Amino acid sequence: MKRKLLTLAVLLTLISGAIELFRLAHPQKVEAAGTVEIVVLTSSINVSANPPTQTYSGVYWIPITSGLRPVTSGSAWVANGTSSGASTAQVNAINSGSILEIPWSYTYPLGTPTTTFEAAVLAGWSQWNSQINGVGPNVYYGVNYNGSTWGQN
Repeated sequence: MKRKLLTLAVLLTLISGAIELFRLAHPQKVEAAGTVEIVVLTSSINVSANPPTQTYSGVYWIPITSGLRPVTSGSAWVANGTSSGASTAQVNAINSGSILEIPWSYTYPLGTPTTTFEAAVLAGWSQWNSQINGVGPNVYYGVNYNGSTWGQN
């Protein structure tokens, strides 16, 4: 009887996690002031882990105002299922370097409330945004020292 109850408890936990994953199964976006900042791209359950875990991954979109570095890779957010993926304008912003796309991944014990995951992802975006502060990877490109002064060309 104990084994059946334990199996039922594990099954209910898995179902609860599956319901949360269903809500997150398709890429979702978290928007602030109309601009996408966070995109959830995948979610999965690992029942082999002890305890079972759920992993979410996606990308942060960090605005860059100086030191833009153009890329040609586009976005990791592509059309899939019910998601249309990044818009042409969003891909153009990433390719121009005005949006820096940074991958992230979080793993929690199965059944952890979605609000815990959401708070961690928002805190991660805020930390990256504060550290980068709009300064892109090319801000120091071409900076040189000629033996007496610094310049940039």
